[in-house]
Amino acid sequence: GLLSMRFHPEFQSNGLFYVVSNDNGTNGLDEYKVVGGTPQHQRRLLEYQNLNNVYHTMNEVHFRPNGNNNELFVTTGDGGTQADDPDHDPALIESPNSPYGKLMKIDLTASFPTPATDPTHAGVDLVALGLRNPFRSGFDRQTGDFYLGDVGFNTAEEVRYLRMADNFFII
Repeated sequence: GLLSMRFHPEFQSNGLFYVVSNDNGTNGLDEYKVVGGTPQHQRRLLEYQNLNNVYHTMNEVHFRPNGNNNELFVTTGDGGTQADDPDHDPALIESPNSPYGKLMKIDLTASFPTPATDPTHAGVDLVALGLRNPFRSGFDRQTGDFYLGDVGFNTAEEVRYLRMADNFFII
């Protein structure tokens, strides 16, 4: 289903918006453009499979307020395995080569002839890793700082804070 949607900051002039979806375990980040009042699919930017179920998927996309309008930030969950599941592999959320448990930055000016499958794709930068399920997140409109509500396991929940300084995040 549809998980989140974000209009480009210049939507009124360029008609672009971005949709995060999960279709039976396939996570997708798609770019659409409104042409003549009708949304038309432009390209798929990011796609990967969940591990065990349709939970802890790709979650939200954001543009940084007063930031570069060609940078789209996306959060991803750990792929749906539970910490007490035998298939749980914490190395996946800690690996810079895996799409699971990340905050990534997509360069919208980059070419995506095929969708990125992880943070190593040209046009994708890794911002943060080690997340379980950053279900809700957002930028502070005044400071550019980023906040993540990361779903915990059983009784632990987290709010993560990434401070913005000189165009770089400090974790």
